Amino acid sequence: MAGMLFFNDEGTENGGLIFNGALKEDETVSSGVSLTFDRYQQDQQMQLLGVDAGGKHFAGLTFSDVSDGIERPAFSDKDSRLSEQGDYAITKRVFLGKTASKNSLLKLLDAQGKSRIEFKVTPEGESTITFYDENGKPSKVITAD
Repeated sequence: MAGMLFFNDEGTENGGLIFNGALKEDETVSSGVSLTFDRYQQDQQMQLLGVDAGGKHFAGLTFSDVSDGIERPAFSDKDSRLSEQGDYAITKRVFLGKTASKNSLLKLLDAQGKSRIEFKVTPEGESTITFYDENGKPSKVITAD
């Protein structure tokens, strides 16, 4: 992939811009772009991402929980499991963008990375607000009707 890395005053990587694109032999497009900004000695806390693969594409802006300091704590059960394996995940908290199903979506997640509320507009113009309980199950859906 082509791109560039961003470095802080100490010379440590703290984000970057990467992009690629190609027309495959079967005439499908494979492309992507990612612009990320990291916290000090951590992973991305903000990412602008666009992907076109397999005939589907999505684009959005994501904000994630990333801790202070050099060691990343676990924010969720998934983080704990990955941390035990030596893979330090980050917890997505906000997504704003267009999904692969072509919906416009604003999703807000709790500190465990579970969806709590979604604002969605379909390509046909139908809009919903969905509230989720602590188990990730829809607890209330509000429509324009």
